[in-house]
Amino acid sequence: MNKTIRSLAFAALALSTVSAPALAADTYKIDPTHSYVGFKVSHMGFSNLIGRFEDVDGSFTFDKDAPAKSSVAVDVSVASVNTNMSERDNHIRSEKLLSADANPQATFRSTSIEVTGDHTAKITGDLTVLGKTLPIVVDAAHVGGGDDPWGGVRQGFSGRAKLSMKELGVQMDLGPASDAVELVVELEGVKQ
Repeated sequence: MNKTIRSLAFAALALSTVSAPALAADTYKIDPTHSYVGFKVSHMGFSNLIGRFEDVDGSFTFDKDAPAKSSVAVDVSVASVNTNMSERDNHIRSEKLLSADANPQATFRSTSIEVTGDHTAKITGDLTVLGKTLPIVVDAAHVGGGDDPWGGVRQGFSGRAKLSMKELGVQMDLGPASDAVELVVELEGVKQ
């Protein structure tokens, strides 16, 4: 496992699940209006740039009695990046950084979950960005769950991970202070 890519967050990128035996696990569809996949990166050591991806999709399984048997799958549209400045967003979408035209999707697929506490876990999985797949570890926490006011059942999770821009395959060198990226993920799912 690549040490520099350890920790996120975010995908989860992600990043969520706590499921159980195949028969007891519930499947949750990610609610994009109540989920967040974002990042924080140093701007040449002067300040921190914060951005997010607006188009998030996926699902996870959850069973509070057997969280290590959970799984999570998150898909993000790279072109949906939003840093609150259109010129910078276009630069991030360009071939110099995320190559959104050639690689429109970033994905995270969990491969294992290690329970670390009553509501925490380390989720190991494969992150695919720029057509390259790297193993990452997401530090995840179960935020809460239960019935919602509309007759559904929801679960929510938080995650954080550290990534290296060079290891992800980003071609542009933004200096050593800008190589480390923190991935921040907040996922809320609706039981299917």
